[in-house]
Amino acid sequence: MAAGTRPRKRHIEWAPIKADYIEGIIDPTGARVFPTYRELGASRGMNHNYIAARGSKEGWLEQRMHLAAKIEDRRRDKRSTILATSMAAFDVLFVRVAERLVNHITARLDKAELKDSPLGIETQELRAIVNATRGAQMIGRLALGDSTENALQLANQPDKPDLSRLTTEELRTLERLTLMARGEKPPERPTGSTLQ
Repeated sequence: MAAGTRPRKRHIEWAPIKADYIEGIIDPTGARVFPTYRELGASRGMNHNYIAARGSKEGWLEQRMHLAAKIEDRRRDKRSTILATSMAAFDVLFVRVAERLVNHITARLDKAELKDSPLGIETQELRAIVNATRGAQMIGRLALGDSTENALQLANQPDKPDLSRLTTEELRTLERLTLMARGEKPPERPTGSTLQ
């Protein structure tokens, strides 16, 4: 070097160093790692204090934190979307389960053969069907977004009649009203019945 001349400054490409610090580096396992200033200096043969001074001046740490927060927000949004989609599919499945239960119950009522009751179904079996209907209603309500607490509260309200304890006469009336609500003709009342 000639006397009185200064050594030439080495040109440093700051963009890739900054990107590695802010965005991280993909390691051999495929994981994203965020190097320290010391690790960046060692990998590039530079003084880490020089890199830290540049990073501090340009706010690299704040940019890294901001990017990490954005990445976490996106990850959370993606996870929420996946969970919402899965939950919606699960809910649709249980709406179908509730519909199938109701269809099964309705089919059983429709195909009832005359036994010892005018409905064609033993009273005990009809009570079991009523309980199954309540279960199907609860499954459907939960699948359609009702909270568990609300669905349980509605199912167990003391002011609501306990359908499993209805008398045969009350069950007959319930069936007649249900058929009339569907626009169907209820079965003829048995002789001597007092139902209106």
